[in-house]
Amino acid sequence: QILNNIGLSYAKMRDFTSAYEWYAKAYKQDVADVETLFSLAWVERKRQRHAHAKELFQKVLDIHPEHEKTLYLLGDILKTAHDYVGAAEYFERLVRLDSTGMDGHVSLAQCYEEMKQYSRAAHMYSLALQQVPGRSDVTYFLGRVHYLAKQYTEAIIYLERVPDTDACALDAR
Repeated sequence: QILNNIGLSYAKMRDFTSAYEWYAKAYKQDVADVETLFSLAWVERKRQRHAHAKELFQKVLDIHPEHEKTLYLLGDILKTAHDYVGAAEYFERLVRLDSTGMDGHVSLAQCYEEMKQYSRAAHMYSLALQQVPGRSDVTYFLGRVHYLAKQYTEAIIYLERVPDTDACALDAR
């Protein structure tokens, strides 16, 4: 536990190299500790070492297939690398496990949108809005996906709900 706490302290100071070293020491003492393995993967992601982070996150899932943070972060790495099909698989698993979590729904919707599966994207954005009504960014995304699907009436309904001062509205202009 002390080694993990030192690793966490370094991570909070944004010294991810030292954090990784301490988490690695902790992991060597207890290779069955899923949270230490997750911390190693998280630090590698922060260090932009995505290939190694993916390997470590996959090991977490091998031990704990329903580790929600891992599903999200592994999906996020793949989405960032424009592997939308691969990312969608992890986000779909996450949404099945956590049907009330907005982040999984929005990320999955973004993957569907990039794959031009607009009706699936709209459905996920709608589910996200049910979780957190009034989120102007998600409202904008829903309007945008309806626009891309050439569903202009629906697009107008959602886009008109985005305040003119919202960052999404400013970006759209």
